[in-house]
Amino acid sequence: RYEQATHEPMGKLIAQFECELAEKARLKGDGALARQHLERAHAADANSVRAALLEGQIELAEGNDAAAIRAYERAARQDIEFLPEVLPPLLAAYDRGDDPARARSFLLEMVERYRGVSPALALARRLE
Repeated sequence: RYEQATHEPMGKLIAQFECELAEKARLKGDGALARQHLERAHAADANSVRAALLEGQIELAEGNDAAAIRAYERAARQDIEFLPEVLPPLLAAYDRGDDPARARSFLLEMVERYRGVSPALALARRLE
């Protein structure tokens, strides 16, 4: 209602609020409710890195490696500065998902976009 009255965009704030509710549901073990809040977070702010990270955590915890990979890749592409946080769980999901070509492709993309050494080291380990 505030957004309608003031014409000031509130999507980022709404997404953060929905992420708070999703995190609360996740900690209670209610993945379904957490996903509902994340859907609303993505609807409010399609570029919410926090929502993508939470989605990855939920999917990874429930053994949905393909969904976790998609969420973590999205988070890294939305804000490259989160790559060091994303890489460990993403690499674990890649390992269980048994898709080495996708992992190499993503890491090559990140090597070109990220100035740090994290993706280069991860890629070197995979090639080794």
